[in-house]
Amino acid sequence: MALDFPTSPTNGQIYNNYVWNNTLGVWSLLSDTTVTALISNTPTGTFTDGYDYKCVIFKTDGTLTVTRGGYADILVVGGGGGGASPNFGGGGGAGGLVAQSNYYLPGGNHTVKVGAGGAGGPASAQVPGTRGDESSLGPITAVGGGEGAGVSPTVGGFGASGGGGAGEAITAGGGSIFNQGSNGGACNGGSGAGGLGGGGGGAGAVGSDASASAAGDGGVGLISTIIPSSLATSESVGEVSGSNVYFAGGGAGGGDIRAGDTSRTGGLGGGGDSLGTDQAGQAGASNTGGGGGAGSYSNLTAVFGAGGAGGSGIVIVRWRA
Repeated sequence: MALDFPTSPTNGQIYNNYVWNNTLGVWSLLSDTTVTALISNTPTGTFTDGYDYKCVIFKTDGTLTVTRGGYADILVVGGGGGGASPNFGGGGGAGGLVAQSNYYLPGGNHTVKVGAGGAGGPASAQVPGTRGDESSLGPITAVGGGEGAGVSPTVGGFGASGGGGAGEAITAGGGSIFNQGSNGGACNGGSGAGGLGGGGGGAGAVGSDASASAAGDGGVGLISTIIPSSLATSESVGEVSGSNVYFAGGGAGGGDIRAGDTSRTGGLGGGGDSLGTDQAGQAGASNTGGGGGAGSYSNLTAVFGAGGAGGSGIVIVRWRA
């Protein structure tokens, strides 16, 4: 039995698993991924990677306007969690990372939300950070990263990637939820000169556990190929290493100069470092979803460094030109 197609279809109209293409004047199967979405937003950039592409990068909330339904590639990264105040403070977990290839976007306006990073713990003893906010494009949602732990609770926050653990008893890092990241690292459980925080989880790896002499490093993020490194550099998004672009690295755990721990490293993908020696933790880099580094402590001056804020998330859409 022949399908009774509408006689005056509109561009991008769907009927019985077919979509109308005004440019070609034909009905195409939705499963035909060569049906490219037409998007009216001003492109952030154009480039060639096997095909000629256009892309739009959302660093803040906005609207994606699809004038004809079709397929596109999408990256959504949530906001990173904030790092805790020392001592024993945990690093913030990275925001969730969701990548979709050949995702069908129906015609119309699609709301874009870019999640903010969580706040770092203030410059006082053992205050946790806060969880990052989610990012989304329509139904595609990347949850925020878990907060780095302080004295209460001492277990790292749960999020896309978990925050690092803290406290004078061995406590675990927070867990990853929705399979969008990795767990945070554990505190080593020492007191005084040995109380060091775990690293926040990254999208690509767990945060490191703290040892007796070193806080945990943040977990590495994931490489995305949705845009080239040259465009990532010019737009200040992601963290570029060589020709790779990383997103969603975990924040480093908090150090203590009495343990000789003066610097820990955030994960590739915008994770903030924990610099030690009286210094505040670094914030996660903007538009990476990186977790914030925990603050560090020195008994020489009794200074508690504030935890770093998590980095904001990002939404990227690319389509064939």
